[in-house]
Amino acid sequence: MAGEQDKTVCNWHGDEELHQHLRNFHDSVGRFPKKETDDAREYHTKLTKNLEDELKKRNKCSRVEFTGSSYEGVKVSNNIEFDVMMILSVSHTDVKVEQTKHAGYFHLRANKENANKKTANKENANKENAYKENPKLKKMLAEKNLVSPTKAAGAFYGNVNRYVSKTKEARQRIKLKRHGPATQLEVYKHSFDDKEPWYFVDVVPAIEVTNGKTHSIYVAKSKLGDDMSWRISYSLEEKEKLVDIDRDNGCRKQVLRILKALLNREAGLQKLTSYHMKTALLHEVDAVDSWKPAELVPRVIGVLRRLYLMTKEEHFPHYFDPEINLLDEIPNPRTVTNIRDRFLRLLRCKERFMRALQYRKVAAPME
Repeated sequence: MAGEQDKTVCNWHGDEELHQHLRNFHDSVGRFPKKETDDAREYHTKLTKNLEDELKKRNKCSRVEFTGSSYEGVKVSNNIEFDVMMILSVSHTDVKVEQTKHAGYFHLRANKENANKKTANKENANKENAYKENPKLKKMLAEKNLVSPTKAAGAFYGNVNRYVSKTKEARQRIKLKRHGPATQLEVYKHSFDDKEPWYFVDVVPAIEVTNGKTHSIYVAKSKLGDDMSWRISYSLEEKEKLVDIDRDNGCRKQVLRILKALLNREAGLQKLTSYHMKTALLHEVDAVDSWKPAELVPRVIGVLRRLYLMTKEEHFPHYFDPEINLLDEIPNPRTVTNIRDRFLRLLRCKERFMRALQYRKVAAPME
C-alpha cells in the first residue's frame, strides 16, 4: 500500500485544519443524549428478556445475542436502534451444513437418517418427512428437508406477533413490521399516541449448529438467486473485537463513526454498507499499530486509501473469512468502478473531502 500513497493522496497527516474539522464532524454525528439512550437500552433489555423467556418455553429459541453498532459503540444514526439475534441451537447430528457455490452461504439440511431413527418406532412414519416431527424446525422445512430462511423468518414473525398480542403492555407500545428477514419492532415510550417511536429493534432469526465445543451461526439472509441459502454470521466475533478495540484510548471507533457518517452523505458510495466500513477498519487495525487521537487524520486517510485499493482491485476480503469477497454483493462492475473513483476524488482533493464532512455545530456536549 505504501507504493500507492503518493499516487492517491497528498500528505495531509499533519494538517491541523483537517484534524479539527474531523473532530467537529465526529462530535456532530457520534454523540447522543445519554439518559435517553440508557433508558431505551434498559427497557429494551427487559423486553427482549421477556420475549426470550416466552420463546424458550415453546422451544422456539435457545438464547438471545445483542449485536450491531449500538453494542459495538460505533453508532451514528439519529434514531435509537438495536439489533438482536434470536438463536435456535441444533446439533450437527440433526442438521447437515452444506457449502453452496457462493462463499459465506450455506444450505442447512435436516438429517433425514437421524430423523428416521428418532421416529422408527412410530406406526406409519413417513420417512421422507420424518424430521418434521422435530418441534424446533417443524415450520421451517421445505422440499428435500432443506431449512428455509423464508419459512424461518415467517415462523419467527408469527412467534413475536403472538407474544405482542397476548401481552397488554406490548400491545399498547409495540408495532411489528417485516424488515427483510428481520422482524422489526417499533417501540413507543408511552403509547401509540406518541408522535414517533422511542426506538427500533431488528430481530433476526438465526440457527446455531453445534459440534462439541465448536459452533457456527447462520442467519436467515439468503444469496440473491438461492432462496434456500443461509449466510454465516460473525456478529459475535465482530462485537468482541470492537467493544474493547480502543482500550489504549485510541481513535479507532472515531475513525469508524466518521466513515459510516461519510457513507450516508456521499450518494456515490451508497451501494456500500456500514459493514464494508467496519471490515476496512479491522483490516487497517491489523496493519497499523499506532491509533493515538492526535493521529486521527492519517488513520482516516489510511482506511479511505484501503477502501480505494480494494475497490480498485475488485477484491474486498471479509475480515473473518477472506474467501468471501464483499463486493460480490454488488453485481454491476460499473458500480464498483464508480465507487472507486469517488474514493480517489476524496483522497486527491482535501477541499472536496472537507466539503463532504460539512457538520452542524454542537451547542453543548452530551452527557
